[in-house]
Amino acid sequence: MSKVYTENQKRVKELFCKERGAWKWNETWETILDLNEHILEAYSTLSSLPHKRGRISEKVIGMIYVAIDGACTHMHIPGMRNHMKHGLEALDITPEEFLEVLAISSLLGVATYTEGFPVLVEEFKKAGLAAGGELEEKQIALKDRFIAEHQYWNDNLELGLAIDPEMFECYADYLKAAFAKKALDPKTREIIFLACNAAPSAVNKGDIGRHIRRALEVGVTKEEIVEVFAIVCCQGIHTITLGVPALNDAMGERRNCNGL
Repeated sequence: MSKVYTENQKRVKELFCKERGAWKWNETWETILDLNEHILEAYSTLSSLPHKRGRISEKVIGMIYVAIDGACTHMHIPGMRNHMKHGLEALDITPEEFLEVLAISSLLGVATYTEGFPVLVEEFKKAGLAAGGELEEKQIALKDRFIAEHQYWNDNLELGLAIDPEMFECYADYLKAAFAKKALDPKTREIIFLACNAAPSAVNKGDIGRHIRRALEVGVTKEEIVEVFAIVCCQGIHTITLGVPALNDAMGERRNCNGL
C-alpha cells in the first residue's frame, strides 16, 4: 500500500529532494515527515544554505561531510558511507582524496595531548611532581624537523615534546605519512582540518583558532571559513536521524505488546 501524503507533506518532501538530493531520502526522513514535517522543512532550508550560496564547492562539501561523520568523536557510519558513495559517483572525489580526508579526521585524537597536557602539568605541579623541562638535543632536532615539514609550532606541541618525546616522534611520523601522497591541495586540507575541529562533536577551541589562521595563510577566504561553520553545525541533526530508527523500534514494540 502506497504512502498517502497531505499536500503539505508532499511539498516538504519535494523541497527536501530538490535542495538536498533525492539520493538522501530514506525511511528515517519518511518517519520525520510523517511525525513533524515542519522539522524536516526547517532542516532542509538550514542545511541547504551552503549548497545554495556556493562559497565552497560541492566536492569539498562532500569531503567535509565524510570527515565529520567519520570522526572518532562522532562515528556516524551510515552518513559517512552514504556521502562516500555519492562523492565517488557524483562529485569526482577519488579514493586517495577520501583517505587523506579520513587521515585528517583521525588526527582529532591528538587533542588528548594538546588539550590534556596543560591540565596534566597544572595538576602535577599541585601534587609536587615535575613535568617536562628544557628540551635536549634530540628533542630540539625533532622540533626543527616538525617545523620544517609542517610550518607551525605552538606551546602545546612544545609541552608534548618535552614530556613524551618518543610519542611525539611517532605522532610526527604519522602526520608526515598522512600527507605523503598530497591528494588534497593546501586550501582544501585546511578547510577539512577546520571542519573536524569546529564540528559539534569536537569543538576544539585551540585548534579552531590555529586552523583559521593557517587557512587564511593559504588563501581560504573569510566567507569560506564562515561557511565551514554553517556546514558542520548541521551535524546536530544526527540526534534525530539516529533517534528516529530507535523511535520506530519503540513504537513497533509498543504495537506488538498492545496486540498481545
